[in-house]
Amino acid sequence: MSKEQKEQIATSEAYIQKGIQDAQSIYLFGFVLLLFLGVFKLLIIRFVKNKKKAKKSKNKQSNLRVIK
Repeated sequence: MSKEQKEQIATSEAYIQKGIQDAQSIYLFGFVLLLFLGVFKLLIIRFVKNKKKAKKSKNKQSNLRVIK
C-alpha cells in the first residue's frame, strides 16, 4: 500500500470513529430526554389526581355542611 492509501484509510477510520461517538451521544441524549419526560409525566399525573381528590373532598365537606 502506498502512503496516500494508508493516510486515506486512517482518515476514513477517524471519520467512522467520530460518527460512532456522535451516534452514541445522540442516543444518550435521547435516552435522558425520554427518562426526564417520563418522570415529568408521572409527576403531572400525580399532581392532577391529587388536585381532583382535593376537589372531591372539598365538595363532600360542603355537602355535609348543607345537610347539617
